Amino acid sequence: MFEQVHMAVAMGNAKESVKRAADEITSDCDEDGAAVFLERYCQVAL
Repeated sequence: MFEQVHMAVAMGNAKESVKRAADEITSDCDEDGAAVFLERYCQVAL
């Protein structure tokens, strides 16, 4: 799936193989990693 997107983002608690394939690694899902990335990348407050 990562090959099809402009920027591949992995959660901090993802498998090591997923993190190696990602362009960016964000916080764990328990630490709102998706929101952390979106706030930083899109520069919006969620």
